[in-house]
Amino acid sequence: MEWSEPWLSDFKLRVSYGVTGNLPSGLYDYFGSYSTSPSYNDESAIIENRIPFPGLTWEKGKQWDLGFDASLFGRIGIVFDLYKRNTTDLLMSKPLNNVSGFSSMTANVGELENRGLEVEIRSTNIDNKNFTWTTSFNLSANRNKIIRLSDLPSYTDGRYIRREGLGWGTLYLREYAGVDPENGLPQYYKNAELEDGSYDKQIVNDPDEAFPIPLVDVNPKVYGGLSNTFRYKNIDLSFNLSYSLGGYSYDNYMWELQNDGYSVNKNISVEIRRRWKNPGDITDVPRYVFGNGDGGYYNSSRGIHSTDHIRLKSLIIGYNFPQKWMKAIGFSNARVYFSGTNLLTLAKYDQYDPELTGVVSMGVPPLRTISFGIDFSF
Repeated sequence: MEWSEPWLSDFKLRVSYGVTGNLPSGLYDYFGSYSTSPSYNDESAIIENRIPFPGLTWEKGKQWDLGFDASLFGRIGIVFDLYKRNTTDLLMSKPLNNVSGFSSMTANVGELENRGLEVEIRSTNIDNKNFTWTTSFNLSANRNKIIRLSDLPSYTDGRYIRREGLGWGTLYLREYAGVDPENGLPQYYKNAELEDGSYDKQIVNDPDEAFPIPLVDVNPKVYGGLSNTFRYKNIDLSFNLSYSLGGYSYDNYMWELQNDGYSVNKNISVEIRRRWKNPGDITDVPRYVFGNGDGGYYNSSRGIHSTDHIRLKSLIIGYNFPQKWMKAIGFSNARVYFSGTNLLTLAKYDQYDPELTGVVSMGVPPLRTISFGIDFSF
């Protein structure tokens, strides 16, 4: 490709297609099973503990990829990929009517589509005898959608709703309408579905009068990272940033940490400091009243938080001692360094780790670590 050599030194086009399979988590989930129990009228008994599903089959994924690798000006490398994946005979736990004696069973429930792109750009910004600077940036974006459900128009799965046309991570909750500034009571949108498919936006105080609706997809719109490496003579510095934009999480322990007084003998969130106190206060945290059963104890969109953030994942600063010094004392190399992880996080919501998405429960956040060291080699 002589015409492109001044600026394009390498170019590769990639196209691929593949089919993969995924087995059910249990090896014999298609069999019905029984167990013995001594608890029936004080006598031994045989009880059914799994419903048979003879039609259970592999989950199948069909994926195509289209991408290219390019090298520009001898300094910039680009990797770009588009992909689409269709998963059929999707395996998951399907809810059952309790009349059956079971709450769920493993089944092939439908079809799911994932599509997205991935981009990586690597560059050598400066490269000379005393100073070098390289950069790497990556970005990923994925969208998923339920194409078809096997025998139900929709069903709930914990805090999620599975419905044709919606993303797999769509939360299904009451819609919080804030706090009445006059009396500090929590408010909710009623959201009864009307004949035209829209929702009744009447505001109610009783959460039992509010209907859950599909709200947001928890998955981020874009996520990725940025890393830079610098070297000036014997000093080197590198850092790595990660970011995520457009995602959400639901605080599944809000019923306890922000229950607005329903239970007063447990630790509560510092968010309660922003609670309503006097008429005219504008806040999204209701008044704190002993025995309050209409506030955070009820699951609602009040517990949905943005996971938008940028985090300094790692930082390393080092110094390599001059070779002539090392040879004088019998070493080939020596380096002193400082390193740290999770040193800084800028998040839209900072009451728990923003890297958590979906339904969030109690857990240990990532630890911030700082270390110093000296490396010797002979």
